[in-house]
Amino acid sequence: ESLEPIHGFNLAYSLNGGPPVRQHFSETLASFGDSVMAEFDVYANMSRYGVYDLVIYSYNNNDECLANDTLRINIENISIDEPLLVKGNPFTEKLVIEINTEAESDVRARISLFDPQGRKLIDIEENIHPGTNEITISTDKLLPGVYYLKAEYPGWSKTVAVIKVRR
Repeated sequence: ESLEPIHGFNLAYSLNGGPPVRQHFSETLASFGDSVMAEFDVYANMSRYGVYDLVIYSYNNNDECLANDTLRINIENISIDEPLLVKGNPFTEKLVIEINTEAESDVRARISLFDPQGRKLIDIEENIHPGTNEITISTDKLLPGVYYLKAEYPGWSKTVAVIKVRR
């Protein structure tokens, strides 16, 4: 007895017991011994340190292969992302910073640059997204010297020393 191929299928995933992300895939699968690569349009965010419980499962497929429709994976991410990274310090004409945020949605960040006397020389606001954000600040009008870069968004703030050098 042979089973009919599956024309299109539904998969969902849940991260740490959260709400499911559901998607229909249009690929055709043979009824036995076939596999297919499936990539969800919405990715699970596992970019931070911690243990993640990822469950991937099929739903509403009306197939006869119910025993093999769930995959459970435990992933431990031991890397720690630095929330604020200055790329190229000392710098010359531009300051490139990377802000990593765990925010659930876009937030407004303020980036300020101060001289050693505490005078604010640059003050900008940027929308940042969950994950990694790169921001470039033009510093061609600044003299060489030590400055203090402050980056902040709701619930988080960090200040680091940066050095401008001659080109």
